[in-house]
Amino acid sequence: MRTGALTSPNAMLPLQIALGTPVLVPGARGAQTAFQAAGGAGSTRHAVFPTTHADDARRRPMPVTSPEELFVHELQDMYYAEKTLTSVLPKLAEEAKDRELARAFQSHLRETEKHVHNLERVFSQLGRSAQGSPCAGIEGIKREHDDFLGESPPKGATLDLFLTGAAARTEHYEIAAYSALVAMARALKQRDAVELLQENLRQEKEALKTVESISKRLLKGEPGRGAAAGRDGGRSRRR
Repeated sequence: MRTGALTSPNAMLPLQIALGTPVLVPGARGAQTAFQAAGGAGSTRHAVFPTTHADDARRRPMPVTSPEELFVHELQDMYYAEKTLTSVLPKLAEEAKDRELARAFQSHLRETEKHVHNLERVFSQLGRSAQGSPCAGIEGIKREHDDFLGESPPKGATLDLFLTGAAARTEHYEIAAYSALVAMARALKQRDAVELLQENLRQEKEALKTVESISKRLLKGEPGRGAAAGRDGGRSRRR
């Protein structure tokens, strides 16, 4: 059976999350990583270990009871999302047939890697270690991608249009999340954090404008800057 590029191979992951938030352990080996379990390929620095009844209570996150704790919780959510996207964006660039869209994914990958670094700096300013908390929003968008491609994926411009839609939904989610984080950082007098989060927010807004522009062009049937497939064909002719 053919699956999408981002399909989750671990059917038990939702159950594990429902029983207790997975523990994120830097540098762990011999265990499936959170992002691999969610469908990402390649290595990561954070591993997930299933909870047991004995330690479930200990590993369950403490209740969020203050604005400071909520700020950290939201940071962990976005850290997970951005780390996940660093493995998702290269696959989207490979799937895209439109050259401009493929380049947009590649360009935003570099920005996303900087977003991860900025979030790590915010964690450091708070005296916290950088770690993620499973982000249901990003996982839902990934699952929608996989379900839509399924066994009979669309081709050509139809596929590219779907990818621009998925990208736009992701950007809207991130823009909303970063807007809230900026507001919370201001309220908590975290000036350095405000600047770093605003940088991420600004780039997410620019990324949204880019994919919306590409989507409009594709809907009009305009060729734009060419298709990814055309690049391969051009190289073949030159050889």
